[in-house]
Amino acid sequence: MKERITVPTLPEPKASYSRCLKFDNLLFIAGTGPRDPETGTLCTGSMYEQTRLTALNVKALVEAAGGTLNDIAQLTVFITDYDEYEGYNRGFDEVFKPEVSDCPTRATVQVAKLYGGIKVEMMGIAVLK
Repeated sequence: MKERITVPTLPEPKASYSRCLKFDNLLFIAGTGPRDPETGTLCTGSMYEQTRLTALNVKALVEAAGGTLNDIAQLTVFITDYDEYEGYNRGFDEVFKPEVSDCPTRATVQVAKLYGGIKVEMMGIAVLK
């Protein structure tokens, strides 16, 4: 059974896709960026700030589906500048390391540009218990 997962602090996409879909115990998270849950605007701060906020938004989606960060099996992360990898990794670790026994598998891909000028976007798959 397919179920759309929503979070009140993350607006639904304007384009023709779902932000997050649950199929039985599998959760598919579409590209998620650093949208500030309080203002609804995209964060334009440092790579560290954007990564931390993006990871918290991914966490909110997984929790809305009844899971935890430990349930995330795989993440693909798009960043705009590998020279900012340290800030990216620090923001990621700050959210994931305190809560997970094993971090998910992760691919990090540098891209030329992301929507709205953001520096980071994450998509992934979780296996819910």
